[in-house]
Amino acid sequence: MQDSTAESVVQSVMEVATRELEELVRWLVSNRGADLGKLEQGLVESGNPLLMSLLGHVVESSPAASPWRERECVRCGRRMRALGNLPKWLHTSLGHYQLKRARYHCKHCHNTFAPLDQQLGIDQSGRSPRLVERIALLGTQLPSFEQAGMDLSRLCPDVEVSTSQIQEVTEAVGRCKGQELLADVQAAWQEPYQERVLPEVESRSSQLIISLDGVMALEREGYHKVRTAAVTGCELGEQFMHWRYVIHTEDVETFGRLVWCEAWRQGLETAQLVVVVGDGAEWIWKLRRWHFPEAVQILDLWHVTERLWSAGRAMLGETTEGLAGWVRQSKQRLLEGQVLELLRE
Repeated sequence: MQDSTAESVVQSVMEVATRELEELVRWLVSNRGADLGKLEQGLVESGNPLLMSLLGHVVESSPAASPWRERECVRCGRRMRALGNLPKWLHTSLGHYQLKRARYHCKHCHNTFAPLDQQLGIDQSGRSPRLVERIALLGTQLPSFEQAGMDLSRLCPDVEVSTSQIQEVTEAVGRCKGQELLADVQAAWQEPYQERVLPEVESRSSQLIISLDGVMALEREGYHKVRTAAVTGCELGEQFMHWRYVIHTEDVETFGRLVWCEAWRQGLETAQLVVVVGDGAEWIWKLRRWHFPEAVQILDLWHVTERLWSAGRAMLGETTEGLAGWVRQSKQRLLEGQVLELLRE
């Protein structure tokens, strides 16, 4: 036998949905001679509000939205007083909806609590997890938060989000992700050794490539040193699959552990060959010794060539006609494996 309360909710929501759905169908029929672009746009403009309306009506019918006379405070355990049904804006990728739900206040610890907010997994902003995911994805992938806002309005035409909100959400998600990664590092290096908790392995390949570098990045307070790593697994003769990136602005030790954790996720334990690529910076090769002692070291050719020019100028002079030829010849010797011979010369 069906739940009568649930059945009554279905009936009331269907009354609303039937009217709005009939309008949408009539619009589609009247425009059935239009091109696909116009039809699709019409579905988005009318369909999203319909879905948002259905979602709002159903959510408002949840038991968590109904007020009780009293309930225990989730913070201090004392009795909370019901404030009644208060409005709350719900922001989703479909659009916005102002719903009413029960809210409580504790006079002892001054905590306020809305059970429906907790059930839905929304904070004070009222943003849905899906909308937060889309905002953060655009905020990290595009060159500016302004551009992210413009693209979001194209993808979600019924959603209004300001540039400052996109920045706020993107940076908050970034901080949260950073804390998760640091927690992984702490778990992997905790003492004693037997209690270490290693990250979950995501993929396995016969070869693991780790590229390390340091760059100067412009931040609000000026330029800062940023250490970066790119990690990927691959099979012999195949293209690199999925690059994963590690970026850290603090100490080398923490950065090295972050890189090791990412390498572990990408199959470090079972990789038959590990390669570390970097320039001549001493900290890079220290990290290689600390965390990847068996790895093959590759010094990237660009930085080597820069040093060849410096060595050539010191030996032959700044304006010597043979300087360029010597650098070209020396570079070719390096490519042919004559490293030790060139160093002795």
